[in-house]
Amino acid sequence: MADEVAKRGEARRRRGVVAHKAHSYEEAEAWDLQYWLGLSPTVRIEALEAMRRQWGLIRGDHDR
Repeated sequence: MADEVAKRGEARRRRGVVAHKAHSYEEAEAWDLQYWLGLSPTVRIEALEAMRRQWGLIRGDHDR
């Protein structure tokens, strides 16, 4: 069982899945800022564009 958990953890790390357990809102904000600033500007803009598209789908902006 532990071996399977380790394999799944390794697969998540290869895909870039990151998790963090914050003990306060301030700690979560600091970690979040560190994470985003650690990405390249191109990746940050791509993420922003993906979020914008998702927000459009949520709002029902089908013509964009």
